[in-house]
Amino acid sequence: MATALVITITRRRNIAGIIVFTVILIGVVVYAASAMESAGYLLVDRLDRIAEADELN
Repeated sequence: MATALVITITRRRNIAGIIVFTVILIGVVVYAASAMESAGYLLVDRLDRIAEADELN
């Protein structure tokens, strides 16, 4: 992601274009991090359920 920002800046885009691109880039990164966090919690929850079922058997 940082590479795309550097390329955008080095191609001498106007400042408004760089700001818009940066805002979109930040939004994508935040959304991706949120999705990874949710997936991590889901994985831990499922592993806990498997461990509980294993203990009951």
